Amino acid sequence: MASMLLICCISAAPTAAPAQVATQGQSLQKTDEAGEMRKVFSQIRALIYQNRRNEALQVASEALTKFPESAQIWTMKGRIHQTFREFEKAHADLIHAVELDPSFADAWQLKGVVEFQMTRPADSVDSFDKFLELRPAEAPYHWQRGISLYYAADFEEGALQFEIHKSVNPADVENVFWHYLCNAGMKGATKAAENIIPLQPGDGRIPMREIHGLITGKNTTMDVIDAAVKGSGGNGIQEKNNRFYAHLYLGLYFESTGDQVKSLEHMQKAAETYSQTHFMGDVAKVHYRLRQDANGARDRQKPQQSPESDNNSEQ
Repeated sequence: MASMLLICCISAAPTAAPAQVATQGQSLQKTDEAGEMRKVFSQIRALIYQNRRNEALQVASEALTKFPESAQIWTMKGRIHQTFREFEKAHADLIHAVELDPSFADAWQLKGVVEFQMTRPADSVDSFDKFLELRPAEAPYHWQRGISLYYAADFEEGALQFEIHKSVNPADVENVFWHYLCNAGMKGATKAAENIIPLQPGDGRIPMREIHGLITGKNTTMDVIDAAVKGSGGNGIQEKNNRFYAHLYLGLYFESTGDQVKSLEHMQKAAETYSQTHFMGDVAKVHYRLRQDANGARDRQKPQQSPESDNNSEQ
């Protein structure tokens, strides 16, 4: 109705200058386009929720034939591919989106998430930083950036990110743990355990209390596993989720202490046996890939012993 009223107003104003009429017509066109794109976004979101990948992509592709330079639609197409774990395709769409409109913050944010999922944490940090240049008020909430910084080995900046996240999420055990991990990367586990940031009560997720107790010296690794199992109440789905978090943070804990063997044992369980589809599930997968690659590189760099030296060592 508003569009019809605007058209009537334009046609009923014979004294308006031609340039003014053109400007009003362009404004009307932009309003119509915005409404059409909102409808497209709503359709795509509904199709993603219903797990209807092909139909969602069809809607996005049809929209792009009409609005080929819409960074928003390219970003939504990237979202479809990202949701269905087609990261290379998602990344290509998001690169196109930021090329079309470098000021479109949502594209930079999703690009950073996808780059992390592609095991490219340093690139992920760059994209998250671009996002925060455009939306600086989001900085305290950006815990994903802190995780990317940890894997990019920028422990000092990572610790700062988790410190500011505490201001908006003071009861989150995971935030405290990642802050500890960054400090351990800089100073070692012993000193990191002496400088754990305060935690407000309220994180009732299982087994977060025991995970926090692991770095404060109040709980053992077996306490974490026992809590994960007992807290499931016989619910298989809940137990898988509990065990995932238990093994994820046990793997990270053993990394902080320098025990890469135990770290990888637990991380393999988090990444494979009890895998999850959310972002923290991707953290386990990315960690496992990165550390496996690093261990493989170290093994390849070890000097190979000759058969003669092997025989000598057995004597």
